[in-house]
Amino acid sequence: MIDTGKVLRDIRTSLKLTQEEFATKIGKSQKEISRWELNGIPVQRLNDIAKSFNLDLKVIIENHEQRNS
Repeated sequence: MIDTGKVLRDIRTSLKLTQEEFATKIGKSQKEISRWELNGIPVQRLNDIAKSFNLDLKVIIENHEQRNS
């Protein structure tokens, strides 16, 4: 099972953004980003966030799984 919180953090850090900067870009609070990174988020929401940065979620997940296997 994929840890969507860690994948979200991978997206954010690959963009070299702090939680605060990332939150501002997607219209959320830093606290919400922190909560999502700790507890995970629905895959569809994660996909929507990836798309908003022109990123391919499938590629991000594959890279995440390779690094963590």
